[in-house]
Amino acid sequence: MGSRQKLSFYRDFLEGQLFQNDLQAPEEKGKGPMVICLDCSGSMKERVSRDLWSKALIVALVKLANEQDRVVSVVRFESVCYEPIEIHPKEDIDQLIRLLITSPTNGGTKFQAPLERARNIIEQDDDYSEADIVFITDGIAPLSSVFLQEYSESLEKLKTNFFLLEIEPEWGWSNTLKDLASQTWIRFFPAFGDSV
Repeated sequence: MGSRQKLSFYRDFLEGQLFQNDLQAPEEKGKGPMVICLDCSGSMKERVSRDLWSKALIVALVKLANEQDRVVSVVRFESVCYEPIEIHPKEDIDQLIRLLITSPTNGGTKFQAPLERARNIIEQDDDYSEADIVFITDGIAPLSSVFLQEYSESLEKLKTNFFLLEIEPEWGWSNTLKDLASQTWIRFFPAFGDSV
């Protein structure tokens, strides 16, 4: 699957336009690996919709990748970055679910460590050659322009697409990660009592 087709697939998946039975057709989808970076900061956990939706999305993406013989690594982060959770094809994802449910939080958000961890996984493990990075956050964190430029160049060299999903970001925020993204999505949830 070409990068344009992968982009379309991820867009449709993240926007909820794929039905469950679409996920049953692995031969039509890509076979590339993924590195998913999940923000586990306090602000993600203070709103149940952010926390549950992001983790449900990861479980669905990993389940899809698992069925398609695609390797996935999940990098949880906040003010610190935790050891990646690696899921190989056909592995039971119960451990992933347990780790997602019990993800610790110390409150803050830092982007540089998970970005570097994701890149290191792709550079150092042949199983992740040309992997896509899916970065899920509700916030912003400072990144230097020098780091962003260097990281952008490394993504191009590695033939890696960077997908950014912002969950209920604060109005007026401009996330510097957008400069890296092949595609950006913003997900808002209706207020309690609103129709979906």
